[in-house]
Amino acid sequence: MKRMLLLLVMLATVLAASDITANDRAAGAQVWVTDMLYHGAYPVTYPATLQPGDVGVWLDIEMTNYYTMDYYNISAWLEVAGPFEGVVTATEIANAKPMERVHAFYQLNVKDDAKPGEYVMRHHITYYYDVYDKNGDKETIQVDRIRTVSANVYYSEKIEIKDVTIAPVEVVPGDDFKILVRLENTGSVTVNDIDVSYEISTDPTAINLMPLGMTVQRVASIKPGESVVVEFPLRALKTATVKAYKVGVGATYTSGSTTSTESDVVAVDVIGRPAMRLAGVQVDKDIIYTDQAFSLSVQLENIGTGDAKSVKVALRDGGMKGVLTSYIGTVEVDDTGSAIFDVLDSEAGSKKATALLAYEDSYGNLYTDSVEVEYFITQKATDYVTPVIAVVVLAAIGFWYWRGQSKKKRIAQLVK
Repeated sequence: MKRMLLLLVMLATVLAASDITANDRAAGAQVWVTDMLYHGAYPVTYPATLQPGDVGVWLDIEMTNYYTMDYYNISAWLEVAGPFEGVVTATEIANAKPMERVHAFYQLNVKDDAKPGEYVMRHHITYYYDVYDKNGDKETIQVDRIRTVSANVYYSEKIEIKDVTIAPVEVVPGDDFKILVRLENTGSVTVNDIDVSYEISTDPTAINLMPLGMTVQRVASIKPGESVVVEFPLRALKTATVKAYKVGVGATYTSGSTTSTESDVVAVDVIGRPAMRLAGVQVDKDIIYTDQAFSLSVQLENIGTGDAKSVKVALRDGGMKGVLTSYIGTVEVDDTGSAIFDVLDSEAGSKKATALLAYEDSYGNLYTDSVEVEYFITQKATDYVTPVIAVVVLAAIGFWYWRGQSKKKRIAQLVK
């Protein structure tokens, strides 16, 4: 009898504190006798803010055993309602000891057309505990409860600048290029009328980057999850100083009565490009004869906007022999360098050789070119003097020998 009175008191306490309404009971919900396994009305959600279109979100309902006995075989399930779709809607928990907290996890999807607001769902709980009478006989009590939990859906308008790039990456003075701004709607609703702009931070007395169009463009709308690329054409002036220029990029849009702005900064790297041309050809002799060694100097001038590094020159000519390659090294802007070749040529006449150039810029890019080198070879004169002298000497020797022999003969005849 005392146990029955205690259960009636506990039942009255539960009904007073329960979230179950008269409508719930009229719908046939079974409410039992205890309020000891308790949870709040607002579960923790992952992510913390639920938005339309979210997939696989988790609800964590924490329950606490406020009684002095163990509850076991705890099962719970969530009656999904509103804009939610159930993925995992039931859970099993082994037991809950006195003052222990246990968790029921549920996984849901949020429909794409969900409206913002608070949505109430029914949480069903079944668990067991044992009681003993004075004789030690055990009785197992089953408890079935229903409480309400709420989850909120929020709208989110969010435009992000995901990246800003330059095409081409390296810009040379005089070249056209583009700034590419990629926007993404990371919110839950379509955002309209996004103004995208850029601003060049330069010295007003030395304009280096020139817009080739509007510096502000409007994007009509971007849907959730959608990306849009906005292009801005520009030109680096031929007089642009070789350096990196910072360009600020912004995206502005209105959300309700709030104006939001996203910003980023990109560097436009204006690089120098070397350009080598022939400045002159010199030789170390006034007259170059065939098969006679001479030094040929090919002078090159850098008329580009960047230093030429690792400059090499190779001569290509069928009649030329000797050292046909020369390493100059670095030739700075508006400076010259000379390639020296020690060569000889066996063919006389006006000659043309091709000088092949190879050099790099400061960024390791390789450049090749060729120039024509002209020079004149004089036929070496025939040496007639030496043979004539030799003939004269031999003739003189022969004459004196003949004369000596003739004199000897005359003397011999006189002696006889």
